[in-house]
Amino acid sequence: MNYRIYPPQDILQATVDLPLSKSVSNRAIMIGALASPQVVPQPLADCSDTRVMLAAVNSSDETVDVADAGTAMRFLTACSLAAPDAQCVWSARNACATGRLARW
Repeated sequence: MNYRIYPPQDILQATVDLPLSKSVSNRAIMIGALASPQVVPQPLADCSDTRVMLAAVNSSDETVDVADAGTAMRFLTACSLAAPDAQCVWSARNACATGRLARW
């Protein structure tokens, strides 16, 4: 069975109600950061992982300290390494993705 997915002919506008979990919140933040124009989803889970992700996607710094925010580390590393000239630096304390957030 073959399926084809086509983009909508008109601009898609929708409101989606999501549960307040750090996992869903971080995914929504990343999708919003990659959107054009950028979108900050609301409401978001109030936890350190979510605060780290928000700070990172809004930062113009080339190095982001994710401390112990594992979800943010995984998403930001993958997205940052998609950018040209990106590199990932691991330290004994934590991981830092070095490079700008890839924007498509």
